Amino acid sequence: MSPATEETTQETTLKELFSINNISKVAIIDDAFDDPSKENITLNNIKTFLNATAKEKDAKESWVKHEIFKFEDDFAEIDASDIHDDKIIAKLWKICEKEKCELAKIANYYLFIEKNQKTAKILPLKSFLEKQEIEVALLPSSADSDDVSGIRVIFIDYFLSIETTDEKATEIAETLAGEIYKKDNNRQFLLISTNSIDEDQINDFIEKAKLVGGVFYFIKKDDFQNELKLKLKLGNVIKALPHSSLIQQFTESIAASIDETANEFLNAIRKLSLEDYSHLYRLSLKADGHPLGDYMLWLFESYFGHLLFEKHAMVIDAKKKLDATDFQDDLIRQLIPSYNVADFHNNAMFLMLMILLKYPMKLLLFRKRQC
Repeated sequence: MSPATEETTQETTLKELFSINNISKVAIIDDAFDDPSKENITLNNIKTFLNATAKEKDAKESWVKHEIFKFEDDFAEIDASDIHDDKIIAKLWKICEKEKCELAKIANYYLFIEKNQKTAKILPLKSFLEKQEIEVALLPSSADSDDVSGIRVIFIDYFLSIETTDEKATEIAETLAGEIYKKDNNRQFLLISTNSIDEDQINDFIEKAKLVGGVFYFIKKDDFQNELKLKLKLGNVIKALPHSSLIQQFTESIAASIDETANEFLNAIRKLSLEDYSHLYRLSLKADGHPLGDYMLWLFESYFGHLLFEKHAMVIDAKKKLDATDFQDDLIRQLIPSYNVADFHNNAMFLMLMILLKYPMKLLLFRKRQC
């Protein structure tokens, strides 16, 4: 198979994956699409811009035509501080967006070069998605949950502001991602950044935004230039969508049920009388000398699990759906298994061993009779 044929086949497959999962539109949220402001343009930028404009007749004519800022006889008399104004900068940016005149070229080079460089890193991703016949919404850092209504796949910049510290910019991204997910948790987030992000940063983002790990991926912006990497990563994300949806439902069903379960559990244990404690002690513990507090915690642990996992219809329904799925698709692993899954696995594996070592056999038999 020739490289061209192989590429076409891969693209078609990715298009099919988008279609099968009903993905026709995605959103990219990045401060590269913020309107420029005086906060990120220095007076020195403006001085060099004015000097360059003064040397070009066509640029000065465009300046007058668009009424950027009045001057009397000499263009060089314009003070940079007069141009360091959000309204004037907005006028110049509008010209840059709509025209290819000399003034636009000079402004793009001297005033908006950083913004244009940031935007240029995103455009290959936009172009690639459009090749897959996907509509792309380019949204600024001021976007909210309404702006992405109905959009399931969302790319969001890790540092979502150029007017503050990196830490604050990340907090802005975390807050926005959390608000979007809270309004509709049937989402897939792809965190993007110019710099690499380690596993701790990813997990910290997930925790602070109150997301579910199964709805979260990371792509470095440099990878937007590599179509093969994009195909592999986006293909993996889209293939994971059905699994992610089930994990979301399963996790959120427990989150939605846990407060009610906690109240029901507390009501139940508060109703236990002194006679109940005495009865349990005499009936099963006296002869073996086992501590009553330890035994009560075991009872409470079992009862809480019963209330949460076996009595709530939402949890039971989500559990059945998860039972019916499989992970036979070759999903590319982004992260190694977490410490949490190791803790869960170890607790489950060694629970019975701990009970056997901790409790007398007579007590185990008593529990079996009570079940």
